[in-house]
Amino acid sequence: MQIGVDPALAASGVPSRWSQALARDLGWTPKWHAEPAARLLERLGQGQLDAGVFLSHPMADVLVQQGLVHNRTPLARTAVYLVGPQADLAGLRQQDDLAGALAQVVLAHQAGAARWAPPAAGSSLEALSSRLLQGHVVSQLRASAPPSRPRSDDIDRHPAYRLTTRAEWEAGGGAQAGTRVWVAGDEEAALLAEFALPMRRRHPAARLLSQWLQGRMAEGAWRQGRPGWVPVR
Repeated sequence: MQIGVDPALAASGVPSRWSQALARDLGWTPKWHAEPAARLLERLGQGQLDAGVFLSHPMADVLVQQGLVHNRTPLARTAVYLVGPQADLAGLRQQDDLAGALAQVVLAHQAGAARWAPPAAGSSLEALSSRLLQGHVVSQLRASAPPSRPRSDDIDRHPAYRLTTRAEWEAGGGAQAGTRVWVAGDEEAALLAEFALPMRRRHPAARLLSQWLQGRMAEGAWRQGRPGWVPVR
């Protein structure tokens, strides 16, 4: 059975906890294939995967409208963090709005005052950052473009600003020396972990997995990662 899983979800440790619980409960240990949300959803729609667990992405809505996926189910959510160097290079100390802070960071990057590491191509965080930047003057710039003015060596010695999920951060995959959380997004900027099945491929165990992931044993895997993950009931 081919199950796609979002890399951010895999990094938080939830699929490995699912595997342990499935082995105890059903005697079955699935294999998870980590892929960015856009690629995972594309393959799911084409029937190349038996199931997918992905983080919020606009392509999921498109596939549902086209009738290419079904049984789409929200499982849990995680907050989004804007993290960066301990030094306030982008001037975020009084900023508590994620969209405004992100725009400020990209502008600081363009001015050579800070470094910004855009999310991975095709990721849910990339789609979210694009949505957050809409309406800001910075949306007219390429967020991944090199700075218009060269940075000093001192700036390059600081970590880059970037987006990450609270689940990854608290699992240890997001943190690094000299880095802190500057702004935490609200519920509107949170990412949902969702499950879906393809219309073009039917595996006999797929519906069983769908039901199991909505049960108490699967929920326990989310709760072990709390408060990084909040189960959706």
